[in-house]
Amino acid sequence: MHGGAGIGRSLLLLYVSCRDTATLGCARCNEIFNASYIVIHRAIILLIVVGPLLAICTVLAVTFLNKHIMSVNGLSKVQ
Repeated sequence: MHGGAGIGRSLLLLYVSCRDTATLGCARCNEIFNASYIVIHRAIILLIVVGPLLAICTVLAVTFLNKHIMSVNGLSKVQ
């Protein structure tokens, strides 16, 4: 918990220092913030797209394995 607070504080200090120097034309700070925004944006899109697909594949795999195990054990009603 303290590590996260330390990281947050250092990021806040970085933001404040970059914001102050950005008024003087700090192009490097703008690059850092743009890159971090793109990474976060892509991660959110990836979670939105991959999350449901992963859930659907998991349900299908469990259903298939369940039917396969039941048919092997002779418990399946459809023979």
